[in-house]
Amino acid sequence: MQKILILEDDFDLAMFWKSELEELGYIVVHTRSGEEAIRLFTDEQPNLVISDILIRKTEQELERIGGLTLLSTIALSPNANCGMIAISGAHPSLNVLQHASSYGARTFVKPVAVSELLEAVKEMLPADD
Repeated sequence: MQKILILEDDFDLAMFWKSELEELGYIVVHTRSGEEAIRLFTDEQPNLVISDILIRKTEQELERIGGLTLLSTIALSPNANCGMIAISGAHPSLNVLQHASSYGARTFVKPVAVSELLEAVKEMLPADD
């Protein structure tokens, strides 16, 4: 079975995506920590990563390690064939999605329709027959 790693600080949103993806037959692992996402990427060797870019520690504070660090780690890893989807609601002036696409990630602006996300996943990671 194909495995997907989700890095998303919005727990409810991540659980919604996880549920939808599992219904399609994917194995899904979720974390709210960029540091843990890097560890899970190494340990779990997912076929695809879906990553928020700016990960909040609190309402006012961002995690030191976020989605861009995860994506750059993947891009530089020997498992660089792992697909990447980057999602962010950050103001466009921050250019975070432009940076994510430079690592080879397919990008979406939040809020992204679940149908769009699922379609991208299916295109990038066909389900096992």
